[in-house]
Amino acid sequence: MIKKVLLSALLCIVINSSYASDWNTEIVSWEEEYPLSTHSFKIKGEDLSIATAVGAEVIRSHQGTQRLYINFYIMNEADACNPSDTPRKATILVNNQPIQMSQFCHYKNEVSMLQTTALSDKGVNFIINAFRNSQDTVRIKYGSFDADLSAVGFTEAWGQGN
Repeated sequence: MIKKVLLSALLCIVINSSYASDWNTEIVSWEEEYPLSTHSFKIKGEDLSIATAVGAEVIRSHQGTQRLYINFYIMNEADACNPSDTPRKATILVNNQPIQMSQFCHYKNEVSMLQTTALSDKGVNFIINAFRNSQDTVRIKYGSFDADLSAVGFTEAWGQGN
C-alpha cells in the first residue's frame, strides 16, 4: 500500500516535471487524499532512486493512545534501513527545533520507512503546536531528508483521531 501511494505521487511529479535536472516537490495536505495524513515528495528528473518522501500521520499507538508519527520513506534499496540494527532514538528538526524521537524501521516491498514519534510530552506538544499554529507548512529535517509538510487541515485531522 505504502509503495503504491508513494510511486503514484512520484510519477505525477515526473509527468508534470518541466526540467529533468530540477528538483520537483509535491506537498499533499491533510485533506487531499487521506484526512489523517500528509506527505511531501521530492524527485529530481525521473530518477526514483534519489526520490525522497516524508509524511506525517495521526494514528493509534500499540498502547491505544493517539500519536503523531513523522515517517521517512527510502526508495533506494541500497540506503534502506534494517529493522534489526536501526537505533531506537533519533533527533529530528521540526521548524529548526531539535526533538528527540523514538524510531522504528519498517521494510516491505523494496521500500523502507523510518517511523518516528516524539519521546517526551514537551516534544509532542511542540510538534502538534507547530502544525496547529502554521497556516502553511512545517519544516522537517532528518539526515538527508529536508521537507515541508502541509499544516493545512491538521487541526481537523487531530480532532478526528480522537
